[in-house]
Formats: sequence, structure tokens, C-alpha cells
Amino acid sequence: MKKLILFIFITLILLSSCDMTFRDNRESTNYQGLYVKLKEGVPSEALYYEQTDLENILFKSNSPFISKGVNTSEPKIEISISELNNESEDIFKNYPNFNLLFNGNNEEKEQQFQIIRFDFPNLTDLDIEENIDEIEEIYNRQSAFQIVSKLSLENNNYISKEISQKDDYLGTDLTKLEFRLCLCYPLRISGTYKAKEKATEVANTWSYENGFNGFTTDNKADALRHSLGTLLSAQYTYGNKEKRLWWAKLITDAHEIGCESYYFSEEELIDAVNNEADSEKKSEIVYLQKAHEMDLHNNSVGLDLYSKNTRMGWLLFFVVHSLSDEEYINLLEEKAINSNKFSEIKDIANYSNTQLVHFL
Repeated sequence: MKKLILFIFITLILLSSCDMTFRDNRESTNYQGLYVKLKEGVPSEALYYEQTDLENILFKSNSPFISKGVNTSEPKIEISISELNNESEDIFKNYPNFNLLFNGNNEEKEQQFQIIRFDFPNLTDLDIEENIDEIEEIYNRQSAFQIVSKLSLENNNYISKEISQKDDYLGTDLTKLEFRLCLCYPLRISGTYKAKEKATEVANTWSYENGFNGFTTDNKADALRHSLGTLLSAQYTYGNKEKRLWWAKLITDAHEIGCESYYFSEEELIDAVNNEADSEKKSEIVYLQKAHEMDLHNNSVGLDLYSKNTRMGWLLFFVVHSLSDEEYINLLEEKAINSNKFSEIKDIANYSNTQLVHFL
């Protein structure tokens, strides 16, 4: 009998020890009226960080993604959407996939619900649906902190690359505005990256097939790349139709209006014209202005095509019914063949947002 009691006692101790091992020790807090168990390593104050707080963490670090600007002593963030996506992948393994939550099958959606239930233990499924915008914000704020913390590591596994610092627009890096938007909405990084990769791949292939030998800068192939990239940014993100269009326009236009070259003043252009020594600057200003306006117009063509071919349904949040990628690609490739060549920026106004334009 004594041996039995001793056995039971030892068993209870072992079970208690196991319970301690798997106890959830994550920090918890209330935000926007919701009780949330934060991701491991995320402090509650991270939910209140502003963009400047996150950028200061980066700027004060020895991050391999920070360098001095060419003409200024201010630090500069140098990272592409591909690199940002790669650095974020491991982080998002612990987060619900909002693309699957909105666009997946029933089993995929249930898997995402399980993660949300674990992080928001006081919410019913109905509560989750009713507070999904607040939940998304909480996940965005946590992941932004984790991404910046990872980018700030001096021993980051990032492999150094040679980057042309002349202009973010001409290189592969995100503009400062694009980077800030990605930190505001980190859950949308993956879809944006996939859209850019797909559009680039399609445009390159189309370029070779149509006699441009892979050249995709400011020509018909470039018009295809921008319009398709914007359309797929809506196709590959999540939310209702309006939110998809909102994000696609926001992030793709940010590549244009986020560049310093987009804001060349009229005075700078006049000075360049009147000063022969600045003829090179004049040519650069005119070229970049034409390129920016061309891209913004072609972005709008992609948005218009997506908007006209997308409708809403309702099933566990809502369902977006749209054309397939291949159907959209075929439609835009046809538009690219018939793209309109322009000489001056003012000429773009002659074409609607159903017509692609180019100048090379």
C-alpha cells in the first residue's frame, strides 16, 4: 500500500513538472479593448510604437541594411522587397496567414482560427470575426517590432550586395515610403513580394518573345510589368475588394512618389534648361519624370482591370471572386502589344486607364 501511495505521489510530481514545462509564459496585455497573449519576445509597449520609434531602432543599430546616403550623413535603409520577405518568413510562421484566413479552404481557415484563438483566448469565433480589423492591427504591430529587431542584428545572415545608390527608383531597393508601408502592414509583405516576382517573370518572358531581348525599362514590356504587378498585388493580398485595391494602389504608387526624383521642382528644371553645364541633369530630370508618370498610369490600368473583373461574396468573412492569373496575364499581354508610345508627359492624358503607355 505504501508503495502504491509513493508511486501515485511521484506520478503527480512528474505531471506537475510537465505542466510547468508547457505553461504559456508569454506577456499578455489589453489593446483596443482586446485581451491578447503577445508573441514570444514582444513587449507590450511595442503595440504603441510609432514609425519613428521603429526606424530609430534600426538607425541606432549596426544593421547590414543601414548605410550612409550618398549626399547626406543621414542613415539610409537599403533593402529590397525580396530581402524583406526573406527576413520575415520565419517570423510569420508563428502568425495566422491572413491570405488563407480570407481566401483558403475551410481546413486552411480553421488552422488560422486556431492560432488566433490561442493568442486571443477570451474571444469566441464570432468575436474574432467582429474584431478582425483590430486583431490584424495587433498582429501587424507585433510583427513590425520583430522584423525591425531582426534587421537590427549585427550578425544578421544577410549577404552583402552591391547596390547602385543613385536612385531607389532605378535600383531594386524599396523607397523609404514603401518600407514604411511594409512596416505598417507587414502581413501584406508576402503577397506584394509574390506579385512583383510573378510580374517580373512574365514581363521578361514576354520581352524575349516579342523582340525586346529581355529589356523591360520604359517600353511595352515595362508597361506590362507595372500593370500586372499592381493587379497581382490586389490579387495576392487579402480583405474585401476595396481593401485589395487600396493596398495595391498604395504600395505600387509608393515606388514612384516615394522617390526624390518624383519631386524635382519646376525651378530645378528651368535652371537645368538655362544652364548648359546642367544639360545632363536636365536629361535625367525629364527622363525620370516621364518614367514616373508612365508607371503611375500603367499601375492604374492594372487596378481598373482587376476592379472590373472582381465581385464579392460572403462565406466566413467574405470571398472575392476574380479571374485567374493566366486570364489576367492574357488580357494585359494583349494590351501591351497595343501599348501607346508617347513623347511628352502631357500626352499621357490622351489615354484612358484601359490603355497602356510607354516612351521607349
